[in-house]
Amino acid sequence: MNVFCFIDTVSELRERDTLDARFRLKGTEEFLKDHFPDFPVLPGVLMLEALKQAACEFLRRGGEKTIYRLSWIEDVKFGQFVKPHGVLNLNVRLREKTAEETVFEARGELIEASGSKAKALSARFALRPVKSGPDQRS
Repeated sequence: MNVFCFIDTVSELRERDTLDARFRLKGTEEFLKDHFPDFPVLPGVLMLEALKQAACEFLRRGGEKTIYRLSWIEDVKFGQFVKPHGVLNLNVRLREKTAEETVFEARGELIEASGSKAKALSARFALRPVKSGPDQRS
């Protein structure tokens, strides 16, 4: 099974509630062949996955060993396309944590090779621990 990792580096864990990370779209990724052959861009669903992975990394650095799944997502807004050689700067901020779910506000900022910056996406979402059992897969 191929596993996609959309975090290259974690640049900062701040104030016990915020994590900054980065992902560089290299241009050689397999999914770019289909999305789109003449205009390759990082698919929006994979940008959201990058935010989820950053949130999971935040929880791991806080000592969590649980596996998490996306519970819900709202207020998703997309901005600029992330093209090959662009960097997606990821920022996730913890908003609420209960036994059932952990809520984050997150945003992705595109940093182009020229150094210019633009909003790529923003969202609010919750992660829920995966329950183990015979009918659940992790």
